[in-house]
Amino acid sequence: MLLAGCGAGEAAQTMPPLTPEPELPLFASDPAASPQTEPAADGGKARKALQRVLRGAGAGRTKVCAQVAPAFARARLGGTCAAWIASLTPEDGARLRAVKVGPPAPGTRADTWIFQAADLGWPLGAPASPAADRYVMRLKGARWTLTG
Repeated sequence: MLLAGCGAGEAAQTMPPLTPEPELPLFASDPAASPQTEPAADGGKARKALQRVLRGAGAGRTKVCAQVAPAFARARLGGTCAAWIASLTPEDGARLRAVKVGPPAPGTRADTWIFQAADLGWPLGAPASPAADRYVMRLKGARWTLTG
């Protein structure tokens, strides 16, 4: 019994040779394979990170402390980030949760963005802490960190 639908009577077809795509890396360990983590030209990722830190602190999430440099916490928050979050009043927590961060200005380095205090919108009023005239976000590795 011969099945004509399976190509039994035809010559075997071969696949064309595989050719590498110029824009795709051949190996995952290829340095060119990893996407370049360059900061956004407009500081959008830094803006989102700062807003996430401030709103997270207002919600009592100490997880955001991973994005706060210890030097900033000592200088601007009076100790550790977690202790600062624990000391927030309910009113200041609500104010931090409502913050709206405006666009930043580029810093002196390509991985740094500066937010002036005037660029932060406080619909419920400004909290008592952190009292800073500016906020500096710096890209360290793949994470934005509040450094100044």
